[in-house]
Amino acid sequence: MIAQTRAGIDLYGRVMRYAEVEQYNGSYRLLRLGSCDFEFEAGRDIFDADRPAHLDTIAEAVADVFGGTVATELRVAIHPPVGQAFFSPCAVSLTPAACRQQLEREAVLLSGQDPAAFSLATDPVREEALPDGETVQWYQTLVLPRTVSDRIGEVSRVLQVALHRPMTSMQGVAQVLTCLARRQPQPPGRPLTLALGWYPARVEVVVCRGHSWVTSLALPGGPAADVLFATVMLLHRLQIDPGDVGQVYVYGIG
Repeated sequence: MIAQTRAGIDLYGRVMRYAEVEQYNGSYRLLRLGSCDFEFEAGRDIFDADRPAHLDTIAEAVADVFGGTVATELRVAIHPPVGQAFFSPCAVSLTPAACRQQLEREAVLLSGQDPAAFSLATDPVREEALPDGETVQWYQTLVLPRTVSDRIGEVSRVLQVALHRPMTSMQGVAQVLTCLARRQPQPPGRPLTLALGWYPARVEVVVCRGHSWVTSLALPGGPAADVLFATVMLLHRLQIDPGDVGQVYVYGIG
């Protein structure tokens, strides 16, 4: 089996966090992990500014921290409220092209934009057997403004990777949780894992069941008691017993 190496960056505020991981025969090896600070709001330049002034500087930093990389893919974490993400099922009987068309139509409907105005990143989440016997594949679709997608491409170009891919920050967390589930069993009778990402204006909520990503969304920030209450209400809305949560992880910046 050929080793696969992936790199990733997370730009938030004035900080870029980065990592590089090698995957071989079902195991993972961390090659790089760190962060670097900028004297400007790097996240704003990529995701929000009308006229970004520092893309070259960000690209130079990416080239510097990944110097000599053999990664074939660069993943870029997207935090809410950048873009718009939603979960949607597709029948497994659909061809990949037909499923893509369905998700694109839903993106147009939910975003109210013409397809030329955005780019789509679609990722399978889990399969589910419905009561009528049909099996569906759930997808998360990230609708990203074309301008943001183009800036990510410009910054990624310095690495000459075969693929650069935006993904929601919560999807990245879900992938970590499902990997952890393979290494450490859940407490008996409590199969769910919950992760809370604390940021100044919001809290990201990620729910996994064993090796499967169940759902995720962002809640408004606020006192811890209010956030926890909203999280419990979310679980009830999903018909999930909060008592089934066996592990809780916290990430973010406070």
